[in-house]
Amino acid sequence: MIRTVTLELLRHGPANNQLLSTLTPYLALCGNHDAETVQVGFEHVQLMRRMRALRYEEGSRQARAALSEAADEVGRLIASIRSLTAELSSAPRSDRGLVHLRLVLSASELSLLPFELVTAPSGFPGQGQALCLQTVMPLALTREVRRVAAATVRWPAVPRILVVAAAPRGAQGVGGRPISPVPLRAHLLAIRRALAPWLVTNAPEEFGRHVTVLPEATLAEVREACAATPFTHVHVLAHGYGSDEDGELRYGLAFHRDEDRTQVDVVSGSRLAAALRCHPNAVEGTELGSPTVVTVASCDSGNVGSVVAQGASVAHELHEAGIPLVLASQFPLSVRGSAILAEVVYRRLLRGDDPRLLVHDVRQELHVTCPDTHDWAAIVAYAALPPDIEAQVKQARFQRARRAVDTVMARLDRAQRPSEEDLHTLEAVMHSFEAAVPDEDTPAQRVKAYGLLASAKKRAALLYHGGPVWPLITGGGASMAMVMRALPGGSLPPPPAPGGPASVEGDVRPLRAQLASRTALEEARSYYMRAFRMTGNEPWSIVQWLALTAAIDPLEDTHTQESFADRWTAARVIAEDTLALPAVQQVVWAHSALAELYVLAQVLPEGHRGRHEMRALAERHVDDLLALVAEEPYPNARFDAYSLVRQLLRYAEWWWRERPYLRALPTALADRMRLRGVRVRWESVD
Repeated sequence: MIRTVTLELLRHGPANNQLLSTLTPYLALCGNHDAETVQVGFEHVQLMRRMRALRYEEGSRQARAALSEAADEVGRLIASIRSLTAELSSAPRSDRGLVHLRLVLSASELSLLPFELVTAPSGFPGQGQALCLQTVMPLALTREVRRVAAATVRWPAVPRILVVAAAPRGAQGVGGRPISPVPLRAHLLAIRRALAPWLVTNAPEEFGRHVTVLPEATLAEVREACAATPFTHVHVLAHGYGSDEDGELRYGLAFHRDEDRTQVDVVSGSRLAAALRCHPNAVEGTELGSPTVVTVASCDSGNVGSVVAQGASVAHELHEAGIPLVLASQFPLSVRGSAILAEVVYRRLLRGDDPRLLVHDVRQELHVTCPDTHDWAAIVAYAALPPDIEAQVKQARFQRARRAVDTVMARLDRAQRPSEEDLHTLEAVMHSFEAAVPDEDTPAQRVKAYGLLASAKKRAALLYHGGPVWPLITGGGASMAMVMRALPGGSLPPPPAPGGPASVEGDVRPLRAQLASRTALEEARSYYMRAFRMTGNEPWSIVQWLALTAAIDPLEDTHTQESFADRWTAARVIAEDTLALPAVQQVVWAHSALAELYVLAQVLPEGHRGRHEMRALAERHVDDLLALVAEEPYPNARFDAYSLVRQLLRYAEWWWRERPYLRALPTALADRMRLRGVRVRWESVD
């Protein structure tokens, strides 16, 4: 649980047209404490001198001295806010979780202050250390513009990334020298590594489905791209560039000009925000599109410059325009630091981590890996997160973990024979998937999660062992000895090569693979039963429980047969009742459940009425399902037909492969569906 502490610094009057001054009073509000009046202890010109040094304009030695001086000066301002000291020190000593310090600002001149490098004053955790780096009480500091609403933010579970790069040759750096090229390749490789868990192949086309790159971007191209595609993340890689506006220094981003790409178009935050937040071409309505996250990897993208004219830094203006999370730099980033920023940010965001953890971790990573710079202090995070951000992040993490499982399975489907490393990877992503199930979900959400987990377990079981899971594999008559040797822990072996012997004397690998498959199916069966117990009125979960029971157990004793028959009857009644519902998709699912139930009727005790005309009834429900989905009554209706044929093939080619008297019916039904055009393969990974 992340604890949030909010500090608001307010001033009378408009946000602009004010310089920092020791005479200006600010109102500090923190928690439920009384408001306090605070003042900065330095003049505007003094801070500007420090900021020039922090931008390495006076050399590395001066930058280090300026870092220490600025940290102390801002630290004295923070130390004067007694209510903040009380809030941070109120946590129990046993609580060492992350603290999110929300710094809400209304005055542009306060955005100049490098709060991120402040030294923890007396009474704060980690006294004498950098507040954002100390580990006594890990702290993530974010800034926020008071006017930005966060209640409508929906955290994305499926990312679509736009990479915007620009380095016009006509731009001039310090001393009139041409600016250096931006490290686009390094950043794309960093994003590629972050996306790796969700890429089935290394094909550029697959990477292109996730990432769009504008290598020599103009602002018009950015707007066109955002109008054509609803991007969730935008990564801007460009040089910060100063320009004079009516005699006032402003920092923007050096983009390419439309009419001449060698020349500079200095793009302000407000212009960039207008390009990113536009009306999508393919969507009707009046709502503006907007990325959820924008990262600006450049120098001076977080620098305010003059505060006399309207507007603040690029990051400040992007956030003020309504973008929930903006990460930028207030000092120049090293090339290495910018690449690390891209990799850490996208690795953590794409796997569904909390953005507040990300802000803390990216500083730590930069501090460790870039010791000769103050890149860690350069990062500025503007964040307006919704009150339910933790719940949203958990849902996003669960969806990302599910897609990671889908990706690994798609890779293994392409491999002729999974290696031991492949199976280890599958085990790892399955464990992450199970661990990512949110605890606070509603019953309907948990039922869906259980269904997804069970489905993934079934697919994993097939990869562990492609043959029947009963009876157990034996060799040389030493079945019990082999079972005892196969049961102890250890790495799962690859399944035996296709066409190879089932087992040889002393070789427990096939048996271990079969036992791993059985274990996965038993876990899937458990999830299906948990789902059924939470609803009790949906047939799919109990039908799947019956299917896995028939696959795992021989159903030989009377008690097991009676229990199976009772549940079969209950499932049939629920499915037949569902046929009367008005929702077409529910009816399709009921026909699918009934077709499968009549396949399972083959293992019912002799004389059970469910065995009467089971083939004809199964065929009728298959035909009714196909007639419904042929009209596409709801989006992706044909996928439900594919799901049924895939399940029928599991009986025919996997669980009952060596029992021809049982596999004949599911084989015939699958053939019946294939002749009607139902696909037997579906690309499930985006």
